[in-house]
Amino acid sequence: MITKDMIDKLPTASWSRADYDAHDALNQSGCKLILISAGHYKAYLDAPDYDSPALKMGRLVHLLCLQPELWSSQVVVVPEDAPKKPTAKQREAKKPKPDTVAAIKYWDEFEASAAGKITCDQDEYAEAVRVGSAMKAQADSWGIVPLATELCLTANFMGVPIKAQLDMITADGWIYDYKTSGDYIHPKKVLSDTYKRAYHLQAAFYTLIYSLVFNIKPKGFRMIFGEKKVPNGTGIFEVSPELMAEGNTLLMNAINEYKAAKAFGSYPLYTKQIHKLMPYGSTIAPTDAFYL
Repeated sequence: MITKDMIDKLPTASWSRADYDAHDALNQSGCKLILISAGHYKAYLDAPDYDSPALKMGRLVHLLCLQPELWSSQVVVVPEDAPKKPTAKQREAKKPKPDTVAAIKYWDEFEASAAGKITCDQDEYAEAVRVGSAMKAQADSWGIVPLATELCLTANFMGVPIKAQLDMITADGWIYDYKTSGDYIHPKKVLSDTYKRAYHLQAAFYTLIYSLVFNIKPKGFRMIFGEKKVPNGTGIFEVSPELMAEGNTLLMNAINEYKAAKAFGSYPLYTKQIHKLMPYGSTIAPTDAFYL
């Protein structure tokens, strides 16, 4: 049984997201990309951070569900009467109009005051509250009580440093991950998304690092889904042992690809060969499963 005292004693217990990002190790996102190619993984490491609308919504929902005490201090909403944000061309104009000068001043001051926080407009805020509240209610209805949230873990596996930030672990031994969806979350659709986005690889990765850090296996991996569209349906989906086994196959392939890339200092793209396309089910290998 894992206790709060055990978690508090971890060297990563107080890590922020910045601390986690700065730690040089393989994570589950990297595993997914290196299975496409080592070159795609290298591009992921070298690319500047990009905060897409979907990623921002995920961060907002995670904050509301997992760290609600930080919501009011970490989320800044653009006022409805804010002037339109100046374009780069307007900022570089030699003789900007007075209203442009005023808008530039407004946005410079606003962004300075919002530095390090999540900035969103009125619609994004309302959507995050709807989705997050629905997902939190779903978890509460099942009596899910977190032992730790946004928990950073590090370990070493087969000579490879690995890291993960788990959304939630519970005292009864489950790992939970929160996911928002722009589509309906019927089980068939969630299973399709699991293969497409390699959620079963994520489940295997989190199970592995949990086991390495705490020297005990979790009971399993569950995902709490929330639809972004009204009426914001929610559901909980558990990764079966059979699906976990497939995720473990992907994980081991990713670890081996990572070790090879590191050993040779080479990050090639696709292999140089001519591929013959066959009907589905004819030549699909386990490592190809999440491309579908």
